[in-house]
Amino acid sequence: PPQPAELVARLDGGALVFEARFDGAMLDIERRGPAAGAGQDYQLWAIGEDGVPRSLGLLRGDHEALATDALGPGVTLAVSLEPEGGSPGDLPTGPVLAAAPLTSL
Repeated sequence: PPQPAELVARLDGGALVFEARFDGAMLDIERRGPAAGAGQDYQLWAIGEDGVPRSLGLLRGDHEALATDALGPGVTLAVSLEPEGGSPGDLPTGPVLAAAPLTSL
């Protein structure tokens, strides 16, 4: 079967930028800019057609690789600033710092 098209997104928050690449199974995220402050974490969210954010995990390093199959063209990726350990609930509690839709290369 043909390989799925690679999807990309550039989440640009000014001094903080996340570059995302999704190959159908793994989402690679590179951070350019400062790490989250003491007692805080960046958290990655996927927002589909239903508009409900779903956590994909925490972004603590300059590069993260996350296994997922729940992404497709048009899904928006967003990064919020959360308390250390991530949002205490199912939705973001901190400010959204950057967001962008996944698009085909």
